[in-house]
Amino acid sequence: MLGNDLELAVKFGLTIKNMAKLVNPPKETQAELVAWDIDEVQTFLEVAKDSHLYMLYLIAINTV
Repeated sequence: MLGNDLELAVKFGLTIKNMAKLVNPPKETQAELVAWDIDEVQTFLEVAKDSHLYMLYLIAINTV
């Protein structure tokens, strides 16, 4: 990590201060998971029926 590298730089006298310690890391946010309803799944599969990935989509939808 950058903070660890900067600590080594301070230790070896390559820099005066580890500037990474002065920064507040961003807060982690989790996006809300929105699942498709049955009508949306059916619409998707109807549109994707001619795709070479159709079977992959079908398997993925049925294994979640």
